[in-house]
Amino acid sequence: MKILIKQVKIIDPSQHFDFIGDILINNNIFIETKPSIKNIDSNTKIIDGKNFIATPGFVDIHSHLREPGFENKETIETGSQAAIKGGFTTLCSMPNTEPIQDNPDIIKKTLNIKNSSNIDIHPIGAVSKKQEGKQIVDMKSLKTAGAVLFSDDGNPVQNDDIMLEALKNSRNLKLRISNHCENLDISSNGVMHEGHLSWKLGLTGISTKEETTMLKRDLELAKQTKGKLHVAHVSCAESVQLIKKAKKAGIDVTAEVSPHHLVLDEEIILGNNRINQSLNKFAYNTFAKVYPPIRSKEDRIALVEGLNTHVIDCIATDHAPHEIESKETTFNEASRGIAVFETALGSLFKLVLSNEISLYRIIEALTISPAHVIGEKFKSYGTLSNGTSADLVLINPSYEWIVNSDKFLSKGKNTPFNNMSLKGIIEKTIVKGNIVYERGKDKNVR
Repeated sequence: MKILIKQVKIIDPSQHFDFIGDILINNNIFIETKPSIKNIDSNTKIIDGKNFIATPGFVDIHSHLREPGFENKETIETGSQAAIKGGFTTLCSMPNTEPIQDNPDIIKKTLNIKNSSNIDIHPIGAVSKKQEGKQIVDMKSLKTAGAVLFSDDGNPVQNDDIMLEALKNSRNLKLRISNHCENLDISSNGVMHEGHLSWKLGLTGISTKEETTMLKRDLELAKQTKGKLHVAHVSCAESVQLIKKAKKAGIDVTAEVSPHHLVLDEEIILGNNRINQSLNKFAYNTFAKVYPPIRSKEDRIALVEGLNTHVIDCIATDHAPHEIESKETTFNEASRGIAVFETALGSLFKLVLSNEISLYRIIEALTISPAHVIGEKFKSYGTLSNGTSADLVLINPSYEWIVNSDKFLSKGKNTPFNNMSLKGIIEKTIVKGNIVYERGKDKNVR
């Protein structure tokens, strides 16, 4: 199918594009992008791009699709449908499935699970067998099978020797180790950010030190090994400074931040409640319980600054769907995680509207920047360059909408943004030259 998108605002940081023009797609690839394209044959589908923004399809290097093993929370099919609704055309799926993605056979089976949207899903291999932190996996065989990163996400690598060996291997394999920076000896039984609010609410806090002590260790090991380190879901100001210092010192480190950590602060825990108001039956907003926890206003501002200055390389969702029963309980007992795909862009637009960050930088952090983190295998992602796969999103920047999690395509309805008013939404998503999503035409019409 030939598609011509006419007079659309084109933002493609991979080519430093920011202008109004036309985009031609044919045979599933980008053919031409320029101010005006003429002499089109009658078989071409023409899309009026006026008032829309065209960008490369978003690349998410940190998501939990739950399949195999936890299909009650999400499947690759429901996750991919939610992803395209949110503008994501490429996903990297974390290994904490059942069985765990710690051997080539499981990696291959994950790759063979098809999704109707035909988006690209790349498995992340575990660092240690069964993610127990006791024995390192055969990283070379996992890479050969299709792994694009390595992580024990959710079960951070506590053993220094395992992390040291993994980073040595990362240098030779040219794939990054994405560590979930959490010192379990410090985080203990914490459930939210440690600060004035946790003390006031009587909830066990999680200090920023549990993140920064692990990060300091990882940066030192990366320095010693000349390994390739990626820092998952950075959450606090001190971590931003540590990463900044490490990059200046020449350590090969990249970092990501999640939308909810950029946009929200710890007071979201209160939900619709406030200290002077009566509380609901569960008292606090369990849909805002996540790891790492949503932190202070000061931390949030530091994360925005870190993204603005490229200390933090990219945005990654950490999409973590849960069945509703595991969230509708007490705060202490609630599962940790947020379903993010379908609210990511709208929530990030809040930063654009408040002039905290440019739309150009947001798009860069969702497209070419995460592609660069992965490296050589992703060189054709996150771009509108001629000859590359035609993965594209059309954004309606002026559309205002109310988040209704009941209409999510994801099985996970666990979002702290429910009932919030957002501005900016995905109008269309194109994958490999095919329109796979149009707003208002999905089965759960917003």
